[in-house]
Amino acid sequence: MSTSIKITDANSIIHGATLVAGKGSLRDRCIEFINNDDIKKYVRETFKPIINIIYNEIYLYIWFISLYNVFLLFITLANLFILQKMLKKMNSVA
Repeated sequence: MSTSIKITDANSIIHGATLVAGKGSLRDRCIEFINNDDIKKYVRETFKPIINIIYNEIYLYIWFISLYNVFLLFITLANLFILQKMLKKMNSVA
């Protein structure tokens, strides 16, 4: 029963926004439709579970990529430091 209430509420939100934006070009009506606060709230509430599921699936990979980038940064800095030492030795010998 609550599902039918949610569907009815969503339909009334969509139809209400369409009625408000009845004048003007299609582009203007679309912009007004998207800028409607009820539509924004409905879209956020609709996509929130989907976004949470996606995040829960990929958060481990995000951590792995972040740690890999930090490791790569340290390796690059170490290589630059070693290269600088080698260049100083070569310049002092020559």
